[in-house]
Amino acid sequence: LKNKQKIVAQILDVNKPNPDDGIDVMHKVGGFELAAITGLIIGAAANKITVFLDGLNATASALIAAKICPVTKYYFFASHIGAEPAHIHAVKHLALRPFMKMDFRLGEGLGSSLACDILSMFIKGYNNLLEEYKAISPCDDNIENPDESSDEDSSKNILNEIKEIEE
Repeated sequence: LKNKQKIVAQILDVNKPNPDDGIDVMHKVGGFELAAITGLIIGAAANKITVFLDGLNATASALIAAKICPVTKYYFFASHIGAEPAHIHAVKHLALRPFMKMDFRLGEGLGSSLACDILSMFIKGYNNLLEEYKAISPCDDNIENPDESSDEDSSKNILNEIKEIEE
């Protein structure tokens, strides 16, 4: 561990990435995998798709995505906390509350798969309760009419931020 910390410190000292500039961080200390995951995260958020972060690489990419396009962080879910100390710090930095604590190292997507299943079961249970409520309470017809303007506004904000980056 001390050797890894020494190498990382050396890389940061030589390359001097600006921590407030996600593209600079990616350029100077990122790699192709992190760049691809970061792009996927930004693209998902631009299309209003939730992203389950599974492990350190995905969470590191989310940190970069949030620097490049801050509204992306509203689409993140942390599936779990892994065994790497850096993962714990990254999840805390994003102010996320993981579904589970699992001491995985290279779990190959297991945490996010479990979190998706848990969320899916929760949604099914909620929908079942909603149907039962509707059956016994005929006077409330507005349960399924959420305010759609906020979704449209957040999508426009993401697309505008992406356009600004491209310019």
